[in-house]
Amino acid sequence: MKKFIFVVIGLCVGVSNVYAVEKWVKNPSYGAWDYQIDGTVVGTYLSVLQVSQPTTYTCGATTLSMLLIWECQKKGYNNQYYNRMQIHKIMNTSGGETSGLTTEELKKGIPIIVNYVRNVDRIRINVNMRERKNYSIRSAINFLSNQMQRNDSPAILYGNVKYGSAGGHYYIVTGVFNCNNYNRGFCRTDYNGFYLNDSVYGSRAYSAYNPVKINAISTRKYISEDELASYWKPTGSKFFWLRKHIFLYNKSSRT
Repeated sequence: MKKFIFVVIGLCVGVSNVYAVEKWVKNPSYGAWDYQIDGTVVGTYLSVLQVSQPTTYTCGATTLSMLLIWECQKKGYNNQYYNRMQIHKIMNTSGGETSGLTTEELKKGIPIIVNYVRNVDRIRINVNMRERKNYSIRSAINFLSNQMQRNDSPAILYGNVKYGSAGGHYYIVTGVFNCNNYNRGFCRTDYNGFYLNDSVYGSRAYSAYNPVKINAISTRKYISEDELASYWKPTGSKFFWLRKHIFLYNKSSRT
């Protein structure tokens, strides 16, 4: 984390307007950071734990487990761990035991798992995931920037393996930079994009020479708006003109 801050702040200094006051501000309760320029928040960074998928078909369950671990951390529970195979077993209702979670299974299964955390583990996480569709990645960045500032919650992208066909893989958004509507200091570089965790990274389910693993995103890596086009193609319709960039975000306004 210290290395990350050093690199980014060093970059900021190199391009900043000398009159702009720029700094990372940490939430004192948990590992969330806001990047501020003259008091305006233009970036959010969440220290979401990297978890690797145990099989080739459990990216959905593993991505959800990362989200749950983070939400529990926000409530002061730093040692929570959720079994990825058990989550997959509960949520997988079609296609056989070794089929990946569909988007519908993910949407329907999340409330079941969240209720378990709240009622069995007695951890009152505020998670109310809702689906959103945007025609452009920039519009999604604008939306998630505002949402993540409100509740410090990750989002889940309906993405794809880099350069692969649309769909078929999930990523968790662990941060966002949005300079679209701000033109001071560091934001003069038009810095827009997401920080992502990829459940394939570090997974032993893939060989070192597998293209899926070769193109995996490293832990909490920043992916620019232009780069995101390779990982997050529009989907959701057989008609290409109706396809959009789809994701799940936490609608709850409370952390």
